[in-house]
Amino acid sequence: MKKLFACILMVLVGLPVWAQQTTSVPFSSSEWERTGNDHDLVLYKGQEALRLQGAQAWLEGPDFKTGTVEFDIAFAANRGFQGVRWQVADRSNYEEFYLRSHLSGMPDGNQYTPVIAGNSGWQLYHGDGYSAPTEYSDEWMQVRIVLDGEGGDVYINSDSPEFRFTRKGHDDAGGFGVYASALNTAYFANFSYRTGEETLRGTLVEYDENVPGTVMTWQVSDPFDSAALPQGDDLTGDALGSRMWQKVWAEEKGITNLARAAVGKEGRSILARLSIGADEGTSSSVRFGYSDLVSVYLNGRLLYKGDNTYVTRDYRYLGTIGQFDEVPLWLEEGNNELVFVVSEGFGGWGISAMLTETEGLIFEEGVLK
Repeated sequence: MKKLFACILMVLVGLPVWAQQTTSVPFSSSEWERTGNDHDLVLYKGQEALRLQGAQAWLEGPDFKTGTVEFDIAFAANRGFQGVRWQVADRSNYEEFYLRSHLSGMPDGNQYTPVIAGNSGWQLYHGDGYSAPTEYSDEWMQVRIVLDGEGGDVYINSDSPEFRFTRKGHDDAGGFGVYASALNTAYFANFSYRTGEETLRGTLVEYDENVPGTVMTWQVSDPFDSAALPQGDDLTGDALGSRMWQKVWAEEKGITNLARAAVGKEGRSILARLSIGADEGTSSSVRFGYSDLVSVYLNGRLLYKGDNTYVTRDYRYLGTIGQFDEVPLWLEEGNNELVFVVSEGFGGWGISAMLTETEGLIFEEGVLK
């Protein structure tokens, strides 16, 4: 008997940590808080399911940061967005993976993104390493997301990961959520999670290094209502001096997520400021991308206005960021201030910029690549 007990103990000790920590939470449990317009519990294709349309369900109890979250999902091929949220610190800050039901097999058929201060970042974090061309059906599909401290693997009806992403959210642990947009009905079943250390199997995408001249740090203001800006072509010193400022760093592709300077969605415009010193009067230019609206000022004078908002150019225009615009800069001897006023609608609040000529220019340490 002692030998048998010792053998059982050895087996239990040898089990992976996650096997001892898997927790299933039926959607019928009172632990889920359902919000939104249309939600109920139903029997769907042989499974007890949570039906959502324009609604969410939140599970606030868990203290989750690394581990695995798993669930089944079903939906029709209608246009829609439905998925899971984890590390929910509050209803405005979490990480998210969702499936675009109408884009089966397309490169952007799904999406990982952080949500920071209520701002989803999918226009900033797009392409390889953030989505995969997954084929969907109208039957139940199993979704599994495996997370370590740096990234995550996404599995959809497969034992092999669809893709691996680099995590971009906050560092705090939190709960879970599932949701479906008002455009389509989604069904969820068999939700479970486990906490602990995990090993990722997916291939990490290696992005090209930011090129020399890329702006790597910005002085970023607190958000404000666009109506607070001076009217006309001048950006006065008062508009700058009345703001609070903090440093925000660029990520891959030189993209800076301006939502990291926000505390909520009350203000939808923000200032990103760059100081440029010059030994003498000279010229350069700045290539840039932005989301969603921008006004560019040099030394208080307006140089450029643009609109990169979702579907403004055609019905499939996404408004994703790339350095597609360029304006010349006539720099004075001494200090010059380049200011981008960036306004957000939805999908990502960001700026990316590089100076084409930097010889004879002076920047604070770490500002430029």
